[in-house]
Amino acid sequence: MNNHATYALIAILAAVGILSVPDSFAQNVDDAVIDIEELGQTQIPLTLETDMDLYRYGSDILVTGHVADVRSDQTPVTMFVTSPVGNIIEARQLVPNSDGSFELVIKTDSNAWRHDGTFVIRAQYGAPSTINEISVKLTGSMIIVNGYVMPAICGTDGLAEGEEICVLYEITGGSMTSVKANTKDVSLQFGIDATKDGRVMLYMSEDTISGIFLVFVDDQEWDDAVIDGNAVTVTFPAGTEKIELFGAYVIPEFGTVAALILAVATVSIIAVSTRSRLGLAPKY
Repeated sequence: MNNHATYALIAILAAVGILSVPDSFAQNVDDAVIDIEELGQTQIPLTLETDMDLYRYGSDILVTGHVADVRSDQTPVTMFVTSPVGNIIEARQLVPNSDGSFELVIKTDSNAWRHDGTFVIRAQYGAPSTINEISVKLTGSMIIVNGYVMPAICGTDGLAEGEEICVLYEITGGSMTSVKANTKDVSLQFGIDATKDGRVMLYMSEDTISGIFLVFVDDQEWDDAVIDGNAVTVTFPAGTEKIELFGAYVIPEFGTVAALILAVATVSIIAVSTRSRLGLAPKY
C-alpha cells in the first residue's frame, strides 16, 4: 500500500471514530461543562451590588450582597467607602443573615460626600482574600463659596432654616443649634451651645448673605474672627449663646424685595456703628 492510500485510510478511520462517539460520553461532557459553570457561580465568596449606579447628593445608597460560606462565629462583613479623592469616608460592619445575605443603607448627606465623582464601596468577609468592591457615581453634591466646598443640599453638617437658608459649619467646643435671617439688621443670627472655648467655621452661599463685614458674639462686636468672603471663622469662649454676622444683603424671610433690603442695610450699618461706640468690649 502506497503512502497516499495509507493517509487516506487513517483519515477515514479518524472520522468514523469521531462520529461513533457514544451518546453517553457526549452527555457526560455536557454535564461536565454545566457543572463547571455552576461551580463557578456558587463559589463566588462575596457578592456586592447597589440599587442604582448614579445617585444625587443627599440620596440613600442601598447596598445588598451575599456571603457564600457563612461562619458560625458571627463574623461581620466589613465595608469601606472611598471618595473620589482617595479618602475613606465610611467604615461599617454588619453580620450577614443565616442564608448569607446582607443589606446596608448608606446616606450621602454629610460633608464627607461633598465631592462629585466615583465612590468605591469595598466589602470584606473574614480573610483578606474574601473581598469584593463596586463603584457608584454621585452628582449635585457641591457648590463653591470663595474657594470653599459646601453641599448644594443642606445635610447633617449643615444648619438649615426652612428650604432657603443652608450654612455649612465645622465646630469645636460646642454645637450649633439654630440659624435665622434678620432682615431688619441685615444679619444672620446663629444659636450656639458652647460647652467650652472653641471655634466655628461657617460657609454660606451669596444667595444667603453677601458682603459680610462685621461679627458680633453675644451682642458684642467681636475681633477674634476672620472674614474671608462668605467663609467666616469665629473663636468663642465657653458659655457663648449667639453669633451674628452682618452683611450688605441677607436672604428675605418672607420674599421682601431686594431693593428694600439694601435700604435696610444702610440703616443697619449706622445702627451697628452706634452699638460699637457704646464701649462694648469682647467677652473672653
